[in-house]
Amino acid sequence: MAPYNPGIYRNNYRTCPDFENAGVGIVIRNGLLSSLTDIRQINGRIMAATFDSTGSPLTFITAYVPHGGYNTEIKEDFYEDLSSEIPNTRGIFYIGGDFNARIHHVRDTDICGRNIIGRRMEYLNIMNENSKENRALFLGFCKMHNLYILNI
Repeated sequence: MAPYNPGIYRNNYRTCPDFENAGVGIVIRNGLLSSLTDIRQINGRIMAATFDSTGSPLTFITAYVPHGGYNTEIKEDFYEDLSSEIPNTRGIFYIGGDFNARIHHVRDTDICGRNIIGRRMEYLNIMNENSKENRALFLGFCKMHNLYILNI
């Protein structure tokens, strides 16, 4: 295999030899690097970065959930991995990323407020089964960990 040459892959990164179909990252300002105390790559879909901050540490977890076409076991395994990372966080934490879940409507305002962008309750009745499953897994994960969805 030829050595990596970024110029060759500039316009078609998917042909790059080290391209992954799944991956996550956290982008921060260079000035914050001195506050970075820990970074953990849990797998190709989950990583966490912890920073010193005033009061208590601050952890950002980023996640890329398998899309609806994956089988249920793979998606459940993902949420188990993500759930197992939560006890490892110190201080305040935020989880962001692509959850591949279409929410559109939530009856339980303890988990998500009025800020949902979507087609409302009617759309839930016509969603395909894979989308319904991803939605249920995501909402279940949030309920299990007492998390609040800020934006969709």
